[in-house]
Amino acid sequence: MAVGLGLLLSGCAAISIPMGGLFGDDKDEATVTGSVKAPPAVTPVPDMDWRAARGALSQAMSRTDAGASVMWDNPVTGARGSITPLSAAVASATGKTCRTFLLSRVFGDNETWHQGEACLNGKHGWKVQAVRPLAVKT
Repeated sequence: MAVGLGLLLSGCAAISIPMGGLFGDDKDEATVTGSVKAPPAVTPVPDMDWRAARGALSQAMSRTDAGASVMWDNPVTGARGSITPLSAAVASATGKTCRTFLLSRVFGDNETWHQGEACLNGKHGWKVQAVRPLAVKT
């Protein structure tokens, strides 16, 4: 019995505690698996769909109430969606009247959202100044 106790205390049985972070070995290596898909990228709105949404954009931007959506659809591509003004019209730093908006686009099983800004461009109506992708739902 004394031999067994001696072997146990001398290191034949050990408990290992990782202490890498204490001694500078703090590499944070991510585990990569094939079962986790990367989130889908939000693609830009195609020109054909922008042309189809132009009337809805003009109508939505001309309304005085923020939050009232105007629907649009493109029978050629099969895409559809809505444009929703997010703010009241305000004068920009350049003196133009501008509004922010949210554009949704549904195509097949995917739905994407984009946020943009449009400004009044004289007789030509509302012109989109900037658009950025927000999210995609598949």
